[in-house]
Amino acid sequence: MLQTLQIISLIIGVTNSLFIGLVALCKPFRNWFLERYRGRETDKCLLRDRITHIYYKYHTTQKIPQYDYDNLDRLYQQYKKLGGNSFVDKIWAEIQDQWEVTKNQ
Repeated sequence: MLQTLQIISLIIGVTNSLFIGLVALCKPFRNWFLERYRGRETDKCLLRDRITHIYYKYHTTQKIPQYDYDNLDRLYQQYKKLGGNSFVDKIWAEIQDQWEVTKNQ
């Protein structure tokens, strides 16, 4: 009888320890994951802002210097890697199809 109680006590103790350990690990993991997600969203917002800033800077002339075009290309590629939306796709398509890339001045 004593041995049975010891086994039950051991099972309950191990189960409780595993549960507490899992809870202790899950919260930091959850916080880390959510922080990464929020960081990605912030990065996307900053990239979108920079892309639209360059777009509107040259929108009236539809001529963009080579260095800004190259920069815009890198920004767009990073934005797409983060899962950016179609608004920036439309901007990029317009620049590709209709704008003139000029030599650096």
